Amino acid sequence: WEVEGHPPLWTGGFEAAFRERYGYRLSADRLTDDPDAMVVYDYRNLLADFVLDGFYRPLARLCRGAGWASRVQCHGAPTDIVAAYASVDLPESETLLFDPPFSGFAASAAHLAGKRVVSAEAFS
Repeated sequence: WEVEGHPPLWTGGFEAAFRERYGYRLSADRLTDDPDAMVVYDYRNLLADFVLDGFYRPLARLCRGAGWASRVQCHGAPTDIVAAYASVDLPESETLLFDPPFSGFAASAAHLAGKRVVSAEAFS
């Protein structure tokens, strides 16, 4: 999942969740003109959780429920990529776009989550 973050990513319930978590109102225009660094930080933290809880974790559960394993390249998503890699069954890095040390994200997440296998896309 590789998405551009501009204009700001938004979904139903995001504004209400933001207000509940941070105690102030957020609108997309507060992120586009001359954004306050703390507002952007809060936005990105909540967005990261929405991505984990709304995509990566449900995807892994659906796969496991069907008797499959989820093998996912989590980089490129607007989230904590270590947490995303840790939430799937088989973290997969990529050496086509990134230098080999980048695979440390997937390997570290696997180690932290007690996973013994990591894969990497090396050719397409």
